[in-house]
Amino acid sequence: MKYKALTFSVSPLNPGRELLLASLEDTPVESVEDTEAGAIAYVTESAYRAEDYTNLAYLPADSFQVTLDVGEIETVNWNSEWEKHFDPVQIGDQLLIRAEFHSPQPYFTHEIVIRPKMAFGTGHHATTAQICQFMLNMDWAGKTVLDMGTGTGILAIAARIFGSGPVTAIDIDSWSTSNTAEHVELNRVNDIEIIEGDAAVIPAKKYDVIIANINRNVLLNDLHIYMKHLNEGGTLLLSGFMEADESQIREEVERWVQGSWERSLRGEWVALKFNQL
Repeated sequence: MKYKALTFSVSPLNPGRELLLASLEDTPVESVEDTEAGAIAYVTESAYRAEDYTNLAYLPADSFQVTLDVGEIETVNWNSEWEKHFDPVQIGDQLLIRAEFHSPQPYFTHEIVIRPKMAFGTGHHATTAQICQFMLNMDWAGKTVLDMGTGTGILAIAARIFGSGPVTAIDIDSWSTSNTAEHVELNRVNDIEIIEGDAAVIPAKKYDVIIANINRNVLLNDLHIYMKHLNEGGTLLLSGFMEADESQIREEVERWVQGSWERSLRGEWVALKFNQL
């Protein structure tokens, strides 16, 4: 199988590289590596469409200069590549997210083991880390959970490890649902239902906690659906958007219910915890 190597240069580099990575999450790239000027993204030749990589969502042309060079390479062993670059993710001293090829570190309270195959959903991104930090400070005993845009399943697995009740994990991408199932088995957790699809496939029931670490556009489009599935007094954990989009996200939630907010900011990335009154 042949791949396209998409070499991006972005200026200014900070926060340009993070915004570039955020934009690439909505494209079919299989792996991304940082470079001094930006990043290189890899996508199969069959999945490559030039229009996917023009006018990137988080990199407005009036704020950033982006150049793209497209080349071809032969099949890449992504697991081998990730073993060269993947570092464990530490959330305080309570949660360690590591790959199988890393040694266990028993002084962490909790551990999630993954098979890193691509750049997204590994726990490295600020939004995932912020959601995990919120989760560490919550009471999960018996609570039902919906994880929208589950990706590699890290947040769904974390909820179960922290003591939640059954979890429903949904993602529109078949690769993500397959990888989530792999990680559920790897971490020996149960009671995680994995469904492929968007908000339309949410089961006809309500949840105590809804997690949605996706992106601004999906959140604004689907929040009204999430609210119909949130139990009275429930909690929303939201991320995947920039500080500039925060007010719109809050306003959309408050169109449907009232509650209190907690906020986390890392660089340009925001995570929100909403507790319904």
